[in-house]
Amino acid sequence: MRPSVRAAGLLMLLLLAVASSCPAQTDSDEGTTFFDKWIKLRATDLIVSALAGIDSEIEGLRAGVRADKTELVTEAMNFTDKESKIFWPVYRRYEADLTSINDQRVALNKEYALKNSTLTDRDAKSMLDKVLSLESGRVQLKKDYAQEFQRQGLSATSTARFFQLEDGLDAMLDLKLVAELSSSPARKDLKAESK
Repeated sequence: MRPSVRAAGLLMLLLLAVASSCPAQTDSDEGTTFFDKWIKLRATDLIVSALAGIDSEIEGLRAGVRADKTELVTEAMNFTDKESKIFWPVYRRYEADLTSINDQRVALNKEYALKNSTLTDRDAKSMLDKVLSLESGRVQLKKDYAQEFQRQGLSATSTARFFQLEDGLDAMLDLKLVAELSSSPARKDLKAESK
């Protein structure tokens, strides 16, 4: 099976897993929005998962994704020898910088999970500012490295193709994390208690 077909299939499965795990809003939910309940449920999952060793699971998942990502990029990009010599050294620097941003995102998610039940408006504003700053940093990192790839001699077409692939892989990783957290035993216990 071609990698793009396999990736599209995986993306669809993850979307279905996430969609089927979202709780539905009912008429008895007066005063509480679907989004509020969904966020509270996800944060509770994160707290319980953190206590159960989610750090090692997340790190294992991230390490596996990085290894698989290199293989997927190699297959999908189908570089010539010349392109390969240009791309991989820049890519390794990009990945190191991206990992730093992602480490901060993971830390922020854990902070949110730990403060969820006592979250103040001030905490929420601070976290929102941090998450938006990290997202902005991620976009700027992509802009900087898109220029660097081309400065080193990679064509604009290959650079664009790589970042299109990168965006798809990022989305799949985010969906996988959400799907795994959604299927945690803590979520099932909470769902049973709410009935």
